[in-house]
Amino acid sequence: MKLINCTICGRLFKSQYFTICEDCLEGQEEVNPYKKVKDFLEKHPGANALEVSNATGVPKNLIVKFINDDVISVVKKRS
Repeated sequence: MKLINCTICGRLFKSQYFTICEDCLEGQEEVNPYKKVKDFLEKHPGANALEVSNATGVPKNLIVKFINDDVISVVKKRS
């Protein structure tokens, strides 16, 4: 494990895989980009990063970071 700063709140924490601290992942902060993305994707599975960004106001690059860090998963849209 190494010490890193959370990419959302900036707090220092120990992590082996994630770049987002546990508090931000669990939605304990009032305005939490992860929670906004998670809530949107629960209602709109298969939405792409641009759609999620436009709907939530969370920057597309942060959404891509969530995907790259395996914080959220990519689901293909049903045809």
